[in-house]
Amino acid sequence: MFCHQCGKELEENSEFCTKCGAKTEKPTGNTAVTMAEMQANQEESNNMSQSTPQPIPIPVPIPQPIPTPQPTPTPQPTPPTPTPTPTPMPQPIPTPQPTPTPMPQPTPQPTPQVNNMNQQPHYNAVGVDLNDKNNQPMTVLGWLGTFLVMLIPLVNIVMVFVWAFGSNGNRSRKTFFQAYLIIFVVMIILSIVFGSAIALLINSVVDSGSYY
Repeated sequence: MFCHQCGKELEENSEFCTKCGAKTEKPTGNTAVTMAEMQANQEESNNMSQSTPQPIPIPVPIPQPIPTPQPTPTPQPTPPTPTPTPTPMPQPIPTPQPTPTPMPQPTPQPTPQVNNMNQQPHYNAVGVDLNDKNNQPMTVLGWLGTFLVMLIPLVNIVMVFVWAFGSNGNRSRKTFFQAYLIIFVVMIILSIVFGSAIALLINSVVDSGSYY
């Protein structure tokens, strides 16, 4: 009994093929002939496969890929590194030393002294007693009173000579009116000179006109 699928010989009354697992059928008359033919064909094919020599495959050499030569990079010429030129350092300009300005010496101010009988008089470098009130400068009120007196007619003429030549009185006012009298005398002299010259000029003009 043979399998109708793979042709394996089976035991009698086997329901399934032990090789391919196909279900077997009960052989009938035609089936038995067919199975016998199949078995004969299978044996013949087996004999032919054994008698016919199998061709030995000729090993074909597999062409190895030819390695492409990589181009060797040409080294680029390295430009020479420029040597930095040393920059000359500027010489520091000497700073002129400031000329020390002399500090003004404070002028000693005269200290007012109280006039005392037992106190010695204080004299400065020119021998002027600074304790005397006549040697002290005049105040604003003193000058205002002086100019008001000069506005009085006739009194002003007398007071000019008193203040200029009096033994007592403020020294500043005394020197002022002395200079005032000097200028006054000079002005009188100049007035006389110019007045005489003008009078002579007028007389000469009048005399020259009388001839005509």
